[in-house]
Amino acid sequence: MKIQTLKTILPLTAILLGSTAVQAEDINKTFSGVESIRITVASGDVVLKKSKNKKVTVQLDESFSFDYEPDVEQNGKRLIIDDEDTRDDHRRSYRGSAEWTISVPDGMEVDFRTGSGSADVSNLTIDLNMKSGSGSIDIEDSKGEFDISTGSGSADIKNSSGELEVSTGSGSADIEDSSGGFEISTGSGSLRSTNVNVTMSSEFSTGSGSVKGKKITLGADISFSTGSGDVKLELSKGGNHDISLSSGSGDATLDLNGAKLDGTLVMRASKRRGDIEAPFSFDKEEEIDRGRRSRTVLKKTKMFNKKSVDIEISTGSGTAKVTK
Repeated sequence: MKIQTLKTILPLTAILLGSTAVQAEDINKTFSGVESIRITVASGDVVLKKSKNKKVTVQLDESFSFDYEPDVEQNGKRLIIDDEDTRDDHRRSYRGSAEWTISVPDGMEVDFRTGSGSADVSNLTIDLNMKSGSGSIDIEDSKGEFDISTGSGSADIKNSSGELEVSTGSGSADIEDSSGGFEISTGSGSLRSTNVNVTMSSEFSTGSGSVKGKKITLGADISFSTGSGDVKLELSKGGNHDISLSSGSGDATLDLNGAKLDGTLVMRASKRRGDIEAPFSFDKEEEIDRGRRSRTVLKKTKMFNKKSVDIEISTGSGTAKVTK
């Protein structure tokens, strides 16, 4: 009898323990009345997508080598996801990963903090604030306000609109088929934009990468700058808006693509190491002496009309260029 009882208890105990482990790892919860979400995780990725109703659904898929039990709690109108207690217990070494899939209605405010996680946003109207040590960000078919920074991850934005502020340390940034206001910066990654409609004053800058824009429609002022890479802006449609292109040592090129310039154009380059090229003559050419021969700057000016629009193209040791 004792042997039989023991054989019966052991499988039952195993089943219960297994059930407990699955329950701890598997989160699938629904919340009502949520207006904002704060997510603070060590390394988890987040997928944000539109819910089928006004409720928020949270699902977790994880494979950590320890019992991962993050807090998922609603405090008034805010939903809080935090794994601080869990990760503090296992910060020395662990294996595995986590992916949070969160379905939200339009108009949600999301604050996401992670050491190395990424974020994927699709088909949403959202206010997203994200900070990651090395994760990437993908935004598609969405609109709203985005404030994103990552140390080494990349940023990809497609078919989206709104106010987008994005900064990366070494990752690249790509914007395609989008519109709005852009403040995009990287430390060394490249910046590429294609078929973008600039409706608010925008800046694209990098420390040492290239900055290139193709088929850009200007509905507001725009600035492209880099420390040592090339800069190129190809217009789709012109407008009465300021343009600034500058590179420390690379080429700075404005491709009119058939558009007409308005206002005053000023082009600058190092006399000794740079050059200026344009398909027209200039109204004024001068040399600016900055104390040493190697620092003398060539400056050429062309006025197309009397409109108060400024177009500036400058480089240190590359070529400043305008093409038709």
